[in-house]
Amino acid sequence: MNRRSAGPLTHAAAITSPPIVPEPRRTVSTSKLSGLFKTDDAKASDSKLNEALDAMSLAQKLRIKAAETERRGGAKLAEWARKTKNAAISDVIEKTSSVLQMHSDLTVDLALRNQQTTGLLRGLCGRGRELEETEKEYRRLKEKEARLQKELNQRRDRTRAQQDALEAQLSDTKRQISFTWEHLRRLRGDEEAVKMLRLRHGCKGFADAGLNYTTAARAIFSTQRELAESIPGLAVPGDEVFGLTYDAIPFTQEKIEQLRHFLDSLQKNDGKICIQHSQERSQLLGGPRRRSEPARRAAGFGHHPRAQQAAAAAAQSIPASPPPPYTPSAPAGEMNTSTSSNSSSGSCRPSNNRLSHPSAPQATPLARNAANPLRASFLQPIRNEDYPSAIAQLTASAERKRENRRSLPPACGGCVGRLYPELPTNY
Repeated sequence: MNRRSAGPLTHAAAITSPPIVPEPRRTVSTSKLSGLFKTDDAKASDSKLNEALDAMSLAQKLRIKAAETERRGGAKLAEWARKTKNAAISDVIEKTSSVLQMHSDLTVDLALRNQQTTGLLRGLCGRGRELEETEKEYRRLKEKEARLQKELNQRRDRTRAQQDALEAQLSDTKRQISFTWEHLRRLRGDEEAVKMLRLRHGCKGFADAGLNYTTAARAIFSTQRELAESIPGLAVPGDEVFGLTYDAIPFTQEKIEQLRHFLDSLQKNDGKICIQHSQERSQLLGGPRRRSEPARRAAGFGHHPRAQQAAAAAAQSIPASPPPPYTPSAPAGEMNTSTSSNSSSGSCRPSNNRLSHPSAPQATPLARNAANPLRASFLQPIRNEDYPSAIAQLTASAERKRENRRSLPPACGGCVGRLYPELPTNY
């Protein structure tokens, strides 16, 4: 470094050429200790997944406890209602207790299904035995390669035959490493595919259980509301209640039987309902794509035939004429007269006559003679006998436009270039 040709030591040279630090010497004992205390990313990921699944399992246990508490509360509520001397309260509360018991059973069923799905997702933790053995074999071969390479580079006092034998062992080890790596890569791909399939079924299990619970719970609480409506309500609190009679017992009993029949049929057809829910697709995704078709983009659903049909149906449903507030109440001749009189007066105020919206088509004899009054005049075919009147009307319309532009005062800058003035609010 003291030579002049080396030049001064700069900061950039120090960064680009760091000092060579020799690797610390490792013994067999230190390598085993490092293998015991090192943190593996796969193990850390598995621990996070186990924590998440434990939390979900705890939530299901708490849900079961809440369902049992709800069942006990409904039983105590029915016991209180039997002691009352009110027939309406006794009947409705007893039926409500039955409804609450059904809901608690439904909640327990949901919790058990979610626990089963959670157990299925626990299979995502860990790796297969074959994969672990292949990884160990790959690490052993890499260590053997490093040892042979080191021995080949260090010792120079060997014969040509020994040198060729070491090189042959090294090449054979590299070939085994390549084969083991391909096998390991294939095993990892298979494991990822199995994980995705297992995760797919697990997430679908959670979704199907929630959908079935929601369907049954909606029927349960709708029945509970109908039962509550059976309790007679008096408009005036001071009315006499001792002469009233309660005759809704057959109605409440029928509602309970209908609910039980619905829940039984829902439980029997559980698999079909799950398949039906799982096969629903979003309208934005369109139909199923074949493998030979190119991949669709996220924003390309507008070009799908279903989207085009929906847009065409929406366009057909929109009438060509404006809504009723802008529909003229006078014939076209009176409208033209009022418009021309307003333009000649030179004022920018709206006239007393009803004006059509600027975007609305003008009423013509062709449109009045059309079968459908909602269609615009420019969509009607021009007949030979009506051609002169149409030309005259277009000429008069152009003359009115020029007259309106000439008659506007200079101070009115808000409606310059407009055929019609601004319409008042709530017109």
